[in-house]
Amino acid sequence: MYKTLKVKRLLPDHSVEKGSGSGVVRDVYSSFWEEFYERCTLGTTVKVPFLRHDFSTATWKAIGRIFVKGFQDCQYMPIKLAPPFLEEMLFGAAHSNLQTSFLQFVSRQEQDLLRDALADFSVDADELLDVLNSCECRKRVTAASLPEILDEISHKELMKSKEAEVALHLKRYIRELDEEKLGRFLRFCTGSNLLTSGQIQVEFIAQSSFTRRPIGRACGMILQLSDNYDSFPDFRSEFNSILESNIWIMDIV
Repeated sequence: MYKTLKVKRLLPDHSVEKGSGSGVVRDVYSSFWEEFYERCTLGTTVKVPFLRHDFSTATWKAIGRIFVKGFQDCQYMPIKLAPPFLEEMLFGAAHSNLQTSFLQFVSRQEQDLLRDALADFSVDADELLDVLNSCECRKRVTAASLPEILDEISHKELMKSKEAEVALHLKRYIRELDEEKLGRFLRFCTGSNLLTSGQIQVEFIAQSSFTRRPIGRACGMILQLSDNYDSFPDFRSEFNSILESNIWIMDIV
């Protein structure tokens, strides 16, 4: 991280490019992030990384080191990444307006439709619902509820990376459970080792690595998980410790 990079690039004929120096280094960082936008992000004007099954934790950490090294070497910042996402990554909390960034995340046609709906709700209802349903909106949309719904969708779409990763950990963990552990999991979340009615709601909460633990709220059938796990083995180990302890404290909703 603290060594000076010396870059030599191969031309299509496999000869070494004659150019060298800081200009080449800046061009290499620019090329890397342009390819990253194309292959590893979603969004139009602003972009958010999505999880790829072929990218391990080590790969994402390497991308993080490239981010830091690029700024150290030549103050390069991948400015197409959504500001709230960058703020969450760098400072642990988003400070920019999520809705403003979300309107830059969607297509221009969707952006115009949502802006018109916020200003005057008399837009084509089917088109509006199509846009919101594509973001998995599950609430009834009215002129009064639309701003709050857009705030919630903006948070989900722009800040979903860590939560989406933990959600994948949870799905993988459940698939790996045998019958006995699956019964314990259901009992931890619902109070019963059989899912007799309804569904388990999953919520993501902020926890430090010291206090991090799954929380089952059996009365409300709610499972609360930290949004901060470095790997699936960490997630599996902590959840197994809870289920195997046989000492569960039921929190009241």
